[in-house]
Amino acid sequence: MFLKFALDLREKFRKLKRSIYFITTPKPVKSNEVDNKYIEDRIESRRHFIQGGEWDKAAEVTFELESYLTLHGFPQRSIELLQELEDKELTDKNRAIVYHRMGNLFLGFGDYDASLTRYQKSLEIKEKIGDIDGMAISMGQMGNLYFEQDQFETALKSYLQSFVILSRIGSPFSDQAKNDIALCRQKLPEVRFQAILKEFEIDPKVFDPEDDETLMKMAMQFFSGITAQAVATSKLETSAEDIEQTRSLLTQWIDQIKDDTHQEPVKNYFQFLLAYVNKEDYQTPLQNIDPELKTIFEKVKAEVFFNCPIDKL
Repeated sequence: MFLKFALDLREKFRKLKRSIYFITTPKPVKSNEVDNKYIEDRIESRRHFIQGGEWDKAAEVTFELESYLTLHGFPQRSIELLQELEDKELTDKNRAIVYHRMGNLFLGFGDYDASLTRYQKSLEIKEKIGDIDGMAISMGQMGNLYFEQDQFETALKSYLQSFVILSRIGSPFSDQAKNDIALCRQKLPEVRFQAILKEFEIDPKVFDPEDDETLMKMAMQFFSGITAQAVATSKLETSAEDIEQTRSLLTQWIDQIKDDTHQEPVKNYFQFLLAYVNKEDYQTPLQNIDPELKTIFEKVKAEVFFNCPIDKL
């Protein structure tokens, strides 16, 4: 019933989910929405590590702070904290993370040159230490950067590099790379797209359009993934930061959906998931959501809480 809309949403939310860590236009945050003690404790812990010259421990605390501050609308402060670590004595792994996170933040601000410089530095380190997964992630992010600048051929080549690595190691994220490649295909002449695939010695059939059955499966996987993230936040061991991240993500998704009859089932479902995350009464709205989505919720909940595989239900 809402297959096409679901697939459109999946692509729109691909970027939205990526941007959750580097909000470009911070909204005013109410004081009671920010845990000042959480920030102060980590700032103090970070200061002690810096005074003791324990830069890697300071970096680990900085990563926590960066995620929290950016999520709550303070990406500029996140950049400042990371910049303090750029020239310090860190392990290669942590230095690569610093550069990658800075690349994300600068990308969010639209500072493409600064972002690309950091991604390249991060990629160089990952190649040096043999971080294969990290290399694929960096290449994918560089593809996003080029795509946002309408440099579709360069973006495609970055996505293909990422796809080749992810496919080789059997990563589930190879499907995401395929989605990114499909977007580039829409922007390029088919002859040019095929020529670039030939450069990479990739069979074009790998990227043939999906049939309706496959598209439906992709849409259901999309909703299952969102549901799993929401349901997982209700478990006792979930951190406040993870809960806040999921809450913020769902809220932004809801804001992106227009009020019309075709999109209403999905919007209602996301509002229901938000109520679930907020531990509000969700049984009443559960009765009003689309039957297919209700089935997804019940199956995912069973899998998360009772370790019952979805395909066995």
